[in-house]
Parts: sequence; C-alpha cells; structure tokens
Amino acid sequence: MLGTRESGSVRMEGGRLLLLLLLLLLLLLPLPLCRGHEDYQGKVMTYYTLENFPNGSVKMAFRYKSNWMTCLPHKHMCPSNGCLDAEYSQSVVDESSGGFCQLESIWTRTSSSTAQFVLQNRNDQWATPITNDVITAGASIHIDQRTRSDTGHANRCPQTTILPVFRYHRNTALPGVAV
Repeated sequence: MLGTRESGSVRMEGGRLLLLLLLLLLLLLPLPLCRGHEDYQGKVMTYYTLENFPNGSVKMAFRYKSNWMTCLPHKHMCPSNGCLDAEYSQSVVDESSGGFCQLESIWTRTSSSTAQFVLQNRNDQWATPITNDVITAGASIHIDQRTRSDTGHANRCPQTTILPVFRYHRNTALPGVAV
C-alpha cells in the first residue's frame, strides 16, 4: 500500500509539474507577438521620376523612411504587384542603442506606362504606452505619374526626407505630462 501511495503521489506531482509547465508556456506564447507593439514610431514616403523613355515607360524612385526603436530588419512597402520588378535597398540612416533606429528604403522601378497605382502599409504597431486605444498605423501613397497640365512635367511628391529621430504621438504619454 505504501508503494501505491508514493506512486500516486509521484504521478500527482508529475501532473502538477506538467500543468505548471503548460501554464508557463501559455503565458510566454504571446511574447513574440507583442514585440511590434513597442517598436514603430513614424514614417514618410516620397516618389519622383528618374527617367522617361521614348517607348513611354518611366523609371521611378520611391523613398521610404521610418523610425523604429530597434534596427531589426523591418518590412517595407512594395507596389501592388510586389517588389519583383524593382531594385531595392535598405540602409540605416541613424541609430542609438536601444533608443531609436531610422531606416531608409529606396526602390527604383521601371514601369511600362504612367498608370496610377498605390503603395500601402497598414500593419505597424505604435510605440507604447498607448493611451487612446489607437494601436495600429498605416500609410498609403497614390502614385500618379501623368503629365501635369499646369507645368508640363510629370506629377511628383513634394521632396522631403525630414523625419524626427524621436517622435511622440498624440496617443503616447510624455514623461511627466498628463494626457
């Protein structure tokens, strides 16, 4: 009888241990999913024409700067047909260990026409702390390379690459300031 009790006790302890391990696993499971919630801080996008070809095709450049809290590789936007027909590079513009990272991605792409298209990114997570329940951010840029009637030149974005290194959003509490 004594051996049976010890065996049952061992089984019971093993069951508790298994239950505790499963509980710990369930608690740790969301950690990789939460990483992005503290990372994204802002972005700016521009585009311009590099070259017009006699056959009507256009070589364009797209510049996309974004601020993050880390310099891990981050996804950037591609045209609706993907980045398969684009030359792409990504570089670090400025960084501080653990504080911020500003990345710039540049695409050059030759399009067969001046047809309009859209670049979109909608899945970035704002840096925490979140105070107004806005947790995702997105960007969309409408590309229209047709010739403008007022200038006779192809349409283009205002050229800016200014993006603050540190940026506090309306939904982020500033240290020492009540929101």
